[in-house]
Parts: sequence; C-alpha cells; structure tokens
Amino acid sequence: MMSIKRTTLHKKQYIVVRTDMSKIQQTVQAAHAGILAQYEQKYSDAYSRPLVILQVSNKFKLHLLSLYLRMQGYSVSQFYEPDMNSSLTAISFFVTIQETVTNGRKKITGNPVYFLPTLKQ
Repeated sequence: MMSIKRTTLHKKQYIVVRTDMSKIQQTVQAAHAGILAQYEQKYSDAYSRPLVILQVSNKFKLHLLSLYLRMQGYSVSQFYEPDMNSSLTAISFFVTIQETVTNGRKKITGNPVYFLPTLKQ
C-alpha cells in the first residue's frame, strides 16, 4: 500500500498582552504590538494568517516570556507604551507551523505554545 503524504506550512502571529491593565488597554496594546511586529519583521501578508492572543499577568512575566522566546530563536517585537511610563505592555512574534498529513493522520510541528513555560505566580 502506497502512503499518501501532504505537507503545508502556515504562518501564525502570536501576541501576548498583560492582564494588569483594563480590557480596553489590553486591546489597544495588543493591536500596537501586532502592527509593530508586522513592521519590524517585514511581514506584509497580514490578512491571510491566523492570529493568536495570549495573556500573562504582569510586566515581569511578559519580560521573562520575551527573553525565553528570544533564547529559543524567535524574533520578538516588544511594544512599550509611552503613556504608561514607557512600560512593556505587549509582545508579538511569528511562527511557521508545519502540518503533515500522512494517510489521514495529522501531525503539527513548530508551535511554541506547546513548549512555553508555565508562568505561575
């Protein structure tokens, strides 16, 4: 029996925002970080990729996560809000995810969310 294999690549944008701000501020900061990442990383295909928004509880955990992702080789864009004492409010990064389907069985690789550290208080 011949095996049938199909591989596709998907680009996802991840945004991580602090939850120690109001919901409106979280939304604004997530938008800022997303746009900044598209500009800094020269990613122009903004409307055809999935967007994932995650949360951490405070600035310290956001800095730790950004450092961890950089150590793993990801290019991370950091947004510092001038109206909040130039504080880090959100980060964004892109991930290429490979999806391989072999005889109807799906395997997904490259998703960093599976490997992110748990940032418990």
